[in-house]
Amino acid sequence: MTFSFVVNSRSEIEIATKVKGSSLYFTCQEFSRYGQHCFQETFALAQFAQSLGFDCFLVWDLILTQSQFNQSVQLLENFDLSPFKGFQVQDPGVVRYIKHHLADKKIILLCEMNHKNLDSLKTWKAYLGEQLLKVMVSPELSLKSLRALNDGTIPLEVSILGQILLFYTPRKLLSALSVDEKKQIKQSLKAIGESEESPHKGFPLLENNHGTFMFHLKDLFLLDELENLKDFSLYINLSHLNNPHLLSKVVEFVLTQKGQALDELKNHYPHKVTKGFFNVNKTDVLFPKLKNIRLNRYKENYLGEVVDVIKGKYLVVKVGAMTLQKHQKISFISPEGINKELYLDRIYNLDFDEVCSISNELCLIPYVAKMTAKSCFYLTS
Repeated sequence: MTFSFVVNSRSEIEIATKVKGSSLYFTCQEFSRYGQHCFQETFALAQFAQSLGFDCFLVWDLILTQSQFNQSVQLLENFDLSPFKGFQVQDPGVVRYIKHHLADKKIILLCEMNHKNLDSLKTWKAYLGEQLLKVMVSPELSLKSLRALNDGTIPLEVSILGQILLFYTPRKLLSALSVDEKKQIKQSLKAIGESEESPHKGFPLLENNHGTFMFHLKDLFLLDELENLKDFSLYINLSHLNNPHLLSKVVEFVLTQKGQALDELKNHYPHKVTKGFFNVNKTDVLFPKLKNIRLNRYKENYLGEVVDVIKGKYLVVKVGAMTLQKHQKISFISPEGINKELYLDRIYNLDFDEVCSISNELCLIPYVAKMTAKSCFYLTS
């Protein structure tokens, strides 16, 4: 069992020295999704870590368009890469570039979103040969799946502590919602997302120069599974917390593996945590839950959904293709499963003019208690 840490400061590097044989990952703004420092600052940190005997790796984990790829390569050619033993990468184009132009650098292949079978990993091994140092596997894999992949031919790295990335696109989705579309967003944007089809909400969203990211509500926490993971390299990334004291608590547990240290760490951890799919693959259970099967938009009598609530006055609803008419009897169901009925005696358009019927538009109807946004409504037969 070996450990790898993502570090962003000298103090974090010094903390990691207590774990013998560990490797360090360094992010930078130019090449990494969540880099905090420019390359020159990252270079200085890597030099310091190298002087302490660490193997250092530069995180180049972006998914790149052709123009972005060209810009990244041009930047990289101007930088001194001597402190870095290799790269953590995901984009196949970046992998190919390193193979042909930086053959002396090792590759840690990031497979968090894909490559969940042994044949696909062996394909990369055949292509890269000894240049492939290890593969960081998807956090979606259960312990059973991890053991099936670990046949001894390719060293595997497993994330055991940190954020769970659910969605990543190079597109900038948050700034596109800005009222002033021409305004240039120079800093990162943060927001909270929610599911369209369920009451799940609170998903952290981040937009920066490299794209838009959505994370799980809870952080991955597998420190109490070390005994089951002794045949893997273990990856710890607390860079989203910027908390060296917490990292020191993690290292304390790694060194002692005592229950008391684990309890203290859990008490100090600032986010809720989960083991994800580690113990058992619950995909078949979770999928319908996330989709919220109560809300069926494909029933023949489906009329539309609630988009906003003016408490005590109106529901703002989006009517679908089926026409909503006065004097209809309609039934509602909320994301939580609450059922209500309404005799529709009036309908207003958004200019507050009363109308007799409407379809494929927003409109106002009388308020119905306990019906929240995302509630669906149907024609009562």
